[in-house]
Amino acid sequence: MTNAAITTLLNQTDSNIAADIVPDGLKQARAKVDRTSSPMGVPPKTLLARIRQQEEDTGVKIPVDVQRPEKPRTKAFGVKLDQIEKLASVDAVVIPCANGLGLFENGLFDLNRELEIIGLGVPVAETLADDPPKAAE
Repeated sequence: MTNAAITTLLNQTDSNIAADIVPDGLKQARAKVDRTSSPMGVPPKTLLARIRQQEEDTGVKIPVDVQRPEKPRTKAFGVKLDQIEKLASVDAVVIPCANGLGLFENGLFDLNRELEIIGLGVPVAETLADDPPKAAE
């Protein structure tokens, strides 16, 4: 997960916590992140010490912070973007759900590409604002 995605997720979580619409476990995990930089409540130094101990006990090297090759999802997303760009007249993409919107934003960020993204909630909200539904009589 990219730093931008993590920041977005934390900001959304903070907003939802403020609105009191998240489970207690998520509130506790967020508090642990503030306290220790880890949702598990284990500071990085402690985690590394535990990893090193496991390496000594098992004789197996446990890689940490290893640069991984491009994720298959990112590669597949690049193929989709190429297909969209071949259409030539696409100015924006409408994404129907918040989860898909986040994945799409992450894919654009990971591939350093730009395309306007509109969540389906935005046009629906604008339509409702222009013509609010009437209460049933």
